[in-house]
Amino acid sequence: MSSENQKTTYSRFACIGTGLSGIGLGATLKRWYNLDDIQYFERQSQPGGTWVQNQYPGCACDVPNVLYSFSFEPNPDWTRILAKREELYEYIMGVAKKYHLLDKMTFEAQVEKCQWFEDQARWRLTIRDLKTGSLFFHECQFLFSATGLFSNPRELDVPGVKSFKGSIIHSAKWRHDVDLIGKRVVLFGNGCTAVQIVPSILPETKYLTQIIRSKHWILPPIDGPTLDVLRWVMKNIPGVQRLLRVLVFLETERQYKLFQMNDTGARTAPTKYHDLLIPDFEFGCKRRIYDSGYLKSIHAENFRLTDEPATEITPDGVRVGGQVIEADVIVLANGFDTGGFLKGIEVIGRKAENLHEHWEQYGGAEAYNTTSVSGFPNLFLLYGPNSGVGHTSAIIALENGINYSLRVIKPILDGKASIVDVKSDAESQWADSMQTGVKSTVFYSGCTNWFVETKKNGMRWNATVYPYSQASFWKRSLFPVWKDFEFSITIERLFCKRFKKRYRTCVTVTEQRESDAVCINCRRRSEDCRFSRSKVRKSRSAKGQLRRQTTNPGAADPVTPLSRAPSSPGARSQPDIIAASPSRRSMVRNSDAEAQFEPSATETLHTANQVVPPTPVDYPVIMPRFRPMNKMCRLDYIQSYFDQVHPLYPFLDRSTFESRARSSQFGDIRNMDPAWCALYYAVLGLGSLYHDCGSFDAFSGHAWDIFRVSLTLFPRLVFGQTNLVTVQAVAAMAIFGVTYAALPIEGVLISEAARIVSHFQMTKAEAYFNWLQCKSEHAQMASDIYRRLFSVKARSSSQDLRQREASRCLEELETWRLSIPESFRPGLRLRPHQLGQPQAIYLAVQVHFSYYNVRIALARVCLLAWAQDSEEQKRYKLLLTESARSIIDLVHFIDLEPFVLPWVQYNMPQAALFILFDFIIENPCHEETNKNLSYMQIATSYFMRLQYMTGNTVFGTVVTQFLQIATKFVEGTCVSSITQPEVSANPVGSELWQSHDNGTETINFEESLGSQSLQFPIHNGFEFQDMDFWLTESGVLSFLEFNGDFGLPNSEYEGHLVRGQEDSE
Repeated sequence: MSSENQKTTYSRFACIGTGLSGIGLGATLKRWYNLDDIQYFERQSQPGGTWVQNQYPGCACDVPNVLYSFSFEPNPDWTRILAKREELYEYIMGVAKKYHLLDKMTFEAQVEKCQWFEDQARWRLTIRDLKTGSLFFHECQFLFSATGLFSNPRELDVPGVKSFKGSIIHSAKWRHDVDLIGKRVVLFGNGCTAVQIVPSILPETKYLTQIIRSKHWILPPIDGPTLDVLRWVMKNIPGVQRLLRVLVFLETERQYKLFQMNDTGARTAPTKYHDLLIPDFEFGCKRRIYDSGYLKSIHAENFRLTDEPATEITPDGVRVGGQVIEADVIVLANGFDTGGFLKGIEVIGRKAENLHEHWEQYGGAEAYNTTSVSGFPNLFLLYGPNSGVGHTSAIIALENGINYSLRVIKPILDGKASIVDVKSDAESQWADSMQTGVKSTVFYSGCTNWFVETKKNGMRWNATVYPYSQASFWKRSLFPVWKDFEFSITIERLFCKRFKKRYRTCVTVTEQRESDAVCINCRRRSEDCRFSRSKVRKSRSAKGQLRRQTTNPGAADPVTPLSRAPSSPGARSQPDIIAASPSRRSMVRNSDAEAQFEPSATETLHTANQVVPPTPVDYPVIMPRFRPMNKMCRLDYIQSYFDQVHPLYPFLDRSTFESRARSSQFGDIRNMDPAWCALYYAVLGLGSLYHDCGSFDAFSGHAWDIFRVSLTLFPRLVFGQTNLVTVQAVAAMAIFGVTYAALPIEGVLISEAARIVSHFQMTKAEAYFNWLQCKSEHAQMASDIYRRLFSVKARSSSQDLRQREASRCLEELETWRLSIPESFRPGLRLRPHQLGQPQAIYLAVQVHFSYYNVRIALARVCLLAWAQDSEEQKRYKLLLTESARSIIDLVHFIDLEPFVLPWVQYNMPQAALFILFDFIIENPCHEETNKNLSYMQIATSYFMRLQYMTGNTVFGTVVTQFLQIATKFVEGTCVSSITQPEVSANPVGSELWQSHDNGTETINFEESLGSQSLQFPIHNGFEFQDMDFWLTESGVLSFLEFNGDFGLPNSEYEGHLVRGQEDSE
């Protein structure tokens, strides 16, 4: 298939490589900007970078773990001071899973070419699938390279390599299939890797010869197991691990001249090897090495060390000097090609400039502040040129590069530009400073090292190491020098140059490549046409004067973090904005008696220098009419909002909102800015919905009339200025959309809210139950289950594969369930007295129903996958039945009010009833049929009450017919018929309720146990011990066995239990 016909995918961010740099990038994007539109391309088969590539014996880190870890993801559970490869890989995978990055990674995909398209402000990646050999393409706005320094193993530069009969193994491509026991091994290298390999393989080999070319500083060992008391302190005492990290960092910044290799070597190494091991150059000229048992192991009789150069690889071994060292296996520990940044990838920037040719003009690889190259916009190199470290943690350096890059693109994320490029002069000055700075360090002191490369012409070029301290690099990365960058914006153009002069717009463009496009008008006149759908407009200066363009298809949606969290780059304050209170939390916290709901901790929104663009909608806003509201009525609605809605969605600061609402006259509110007006009426609409002003009929009721004002202003919110009030207004409208029964526009509102809000960072402190995160995790899990089991591709899978996938999905669902606190956890009995507030009860019902919804879907898949009447099928039938019964158990906690979500109020109970109906019809004589009929009766009574409360909007009589069909079918099929009370097809009539002069109402119940009078608070619910009810033909309620809580409409009633003529179960 030709490349023109290949499908091209798109993501806003793309990253080449899935090592520490790539994973750190994805995690920081999520933490700072709440962005996850990123795709990774990795040539290996799994993530992890150098810790996947290097699997040689003894592989471990040579930097203390407390420093060799992300600053935002400390790990108090390290088992050793210098972690082994396996433990480091587990840590890396844990970070990737926490930030949900694994499903965004494409493995065994080799990026071959990256090309910049100026008119679209995009990078286009040409990628080869290493499994099939086919090419595919991907486009992105921002391209990050996370290939790192140590990705290309260095080849052995000794003649005759191909003639060797044995096995040649590179440390970065270790072959576990090669057995070293009793083998003659020759090892090339004397760096960190070789020092770890020698003591690991030496006891297995017949003899081991190590060929070295230079000396190294080998320091005394520092590794050992982490003390349990230290792990406990780091895990349980806040700040200790961070303090320890700072202390270790400061220590690594010091010069290690206190550690004299001369003394260490003289004490530990054999005397005959002193001249070969003890260095005669400055400490730090090469990377220091911690002894991991190397100096002790080389005392072995089967070990030989030589610095004589290898002149040839023979079929039987290695020729050294005048003799041949026989070998069965050659191990290469000679490092990596550290000068080959983006080696093997063709990178084409502006004006078709090749990146590698660009570097040749300088003399070697370089990048401004180690990340940016002039002429290659929106491209950032992570752990790029001059970011290497000699004696400290590489993670500190790569974190500095990530943080710096994301600060630079901040104006683009705010919608003020679409392209950023470093200026050529700034790049040249930076490159000069890197070469000048390294000359005053020990890296330039005369020893041979991989930090400084010597060119063929004799010129030495530092493309690897940062010649100053990491503390200075960290400080520099905090504050980008904006004058060194050039921001520009790609805007849509509707005409070619000729028709611009005639003040006319091109009709259309022929179906060609955009670069060769010809508009219809020019083609008819046989004129030259210079048409492109977009052009680039450069900003007049740097960040301070960037302006947002509404017609920009390439620029991103506006985004600014709401908080100034420790991990955030910071945000400037903005006056007169309604921000959520920074002293409260947006979670559910459990106390001894009740669950408390608190607002989120957010700060102000930075919208400095934003200019309100012209609104495309210039027609006058016609406000809908509705029943007049006096000031007290409005304040009551606001009170209802903050009592009922705000605990679940705490994005407003109550005192600020109420203060502005009280100070505004009713007539003035409509003349204010659209965002505030839309927010105000959305809050009033939600408050009135909970103030008995809602309706079960769509597009009716006082609450809907009020909300229509906000809805009328919605176009102005979409095209107007994006600030925090706009976000809050759209969010409030979206909440009304999901709350108001049968409102078909909720999808539009939620989509717009998600488009804006998803880019804003909300910081939340830890609390008892983060229900927003719980719902988000459930939604992601449900989406993943759909892809794996219910998509078109999944339906073509074999039954065995679907069985395994469904089983794994059930395990993931169980893991999600167990992560929920017990008072909210599905599968356990719901106890309202432990939750306290009605909002908590309603929230718990939603969580339970969300769980059973997915559980039912998975159980149905498993049910169809297994053979008829097998033990597995019986198990999943039981799972379905238990799920349906659990749903019906919860209907007593559902308020019969218009503000309850339709899927909670109607869909889930109906689904549960149909499941039980199916099982009864399938096997009417089953031992559980009686119980299933009882639960169907409970559901039927619920739907009859729902019909009564909704004024026949919901037809419960239709549902009752299923109970009648099931009952008659059982009676006509089974020998021992089951006698159940007949269910009325008529809704509950007014004769059931008797009004009294004192304002109360009386409801009559028929029950066989006796007569008694009870007073119960309906709002909090009343608990009947071991009984429930259904509607009988006579219009009264009869009881049956049931353990649960029961609630009725929001008022207080006096209930009578009267002895009936017939006994019930």
